[in-house]
Amino acid sequence: MNCKTFSHIFSLSSLVLLAACGDDSSSNSGEESLDKKEIPVFESADKLGDCGAENEFETVYVKADSSFYVCDEGKWTNGFNYANLAIDIDTLKTKEELGECSAENEGEMHAIPHDSKGSIYDTYACEGGEWISDFGGSDGTVSPSTAVKGTFTDERDGKKYKTVKIGKQTWMAENLSFNYNHNSAKSYCYDNDETNCATYGRLYTWAAAMDSAGIFSEKGKGCGGYKTCGSSGVLQGVCPEGWHLPGEAEWRALFSSVGFDSNMSRVKSQTGWWSGSEVYVNKECSNCESFKLDYDWNGSDDYGFSVLPAGRYSVFREFSDRGKSTYFWTSTEESNDYAYRVFLKTYVSIGGDTKVAGYSVRCVMD
Repeated sequence: MNCKTFSHIFSLSSLVLLAACGDDSSSNSGEESLDKKEIPVFESADKLGDCGAENEFETVYVKADSSFYVCDEGKWTNGFNYANLAIDIDTLKTKEELGECSAENEGEMHAIPHDSKGSIYDTYACEGGEWISDFGGSDGTVSPSTAVKGTFTDERDGKKYKTVKIGKQTWMAENLSFNYNHNSAKSYCYDNDETNCATYGRLYTWAAAMDSAGIFSEKGKGCGGYKTCGSSGVLQGVCPEGWHLPGEAEWRALFSSVGFDSNMSRVKSQTGWWSGSEVYVNKECSNCESFKLDYDWNGSDDYGFSVLPAGRYSVFREFSDRGKSTYFWTSTEESNDYAYRVFLKTYVSIGGDTKVAGYSVRCVMD
């Protein structure tokens, strides 16, 4: 019996022990099931068993993450795209449609689009009189106090990176600095100075970010400038094994989780951004007084995501904007010439840009 059936609303409080799912050889120790729904439940993701051809697309629930996981291409993933999960949850359009959370509907769960694209969903459960999101708060945001910081070592070059888990996503908290240069897939240090790579990471063309040479996987092979790639789903790209180049939707999910503010200070580093003061004089007005303008583009870095103003390598083969802005590649393609990038300055913007530019890379854990 394949554990893939889920019917609409269930109660998180009505969990019972599952003796077996399928034959005894395939059951996992400590496994539970959602009452009468045959969905295995685990305390944490590290308790999940093997993911292989025999249980491809199997869906389980992990209580530590308040999240469904699906076995997909040999890996357990909690990408929370309900189109890919073998379950059926009531889907609403807005949080307002949830209505009142009370004893009568305790444990009900609904899915609501995480952004306007509707490709990613948040799950909301009625618990203790409040609708609780799987991102940790009734407004869909995550408290900075819940961010889990750690470290990771890239075995390819021994580089050690800070990491941070925000909601269900675990990100590198530093820009990738792996040296990738294969044919036209290039990466650069700002101003061709290695000390800048140590601080800001490397600037990658989209071809390099996607691993167009196919060094680490076949999925991004051949992706590059002026050529439609057509790749989809999780793609490792230039990231280490167990990590991948985030898609546009994963960046949107991050920003929704931390909550948008006027200049995204919550994810920006506390130092390194343009700050100071300038005196302005109206040279065309002899009687006008000069005035002083103070500015500070540094952030509060509430979550330890620590975005630095790494600048870019432009299509004109020039380095620019260090200290004032930063760009990150996504794995999402727009056309044969353009791919989506994330831009942060005193605001955040997500849109298409030329694939031959050199931008930073942040990796997210599979």
